[in-house]
Amino acid sequence: MAKRRYDTDFLVGRMKKERRSGIMMTLGGIVVLGALIGAYTLTSGDEPPAKAKPAAKAKKEAPPKAEAPPVEKPAEPPKEEKPPPKPSSLDIKLNKKAAVWLDGEMIGKFKKQSVELTPGEHTVYVKVGKKKVEQVINTPGDESYSLVFDVKKKKAQLKKK
Repeated sequence: MAKRRYDTDFLVGRMKKERRSGIMMTLGGIVVLGALIGAYTLTSGDEPPAKAKPAAKAKKEAPPKAEAPPVEKPAEPPKEEKPPPKPSSLDIKLNKKAAVWLDGEMIGKFKKQSVELTPGEHTVYVKVGKKKVEQVINTPGDESYSLVFDVKKKKAQLKKK
């Protein structure tokens, strides 16, 4: 049986070419993976979830009424105006630094903060990574509250001071 002669220069050249193409494929995959991770982090920013707004109901208009002649009313004594209620104070405490929204507007990233609330209903929303906690507060005014968020347990505890 005759011995086969192999061209070692040809075989070594082919091996180098295959190694180079493997390295290029690996680098290409890393670049694509990096681009995907970058796109994900840019699109998953600190934005509160969008709430669906109820559709406006159509109101029936009443037919125009005939105008009656003006009737003079007796003069009433001027009413005493009550001063507007004072704002309430809210101390927000978190177990770690997180992004916080108040009524849909981001108020910052912090661990502890005091804010003033006008009388009425307010929504406080906290997000740490993928964990989200929301708390609704109804304040009559001139009161102090403490709101403690435990994001790990996804709980919020509101206390009146």
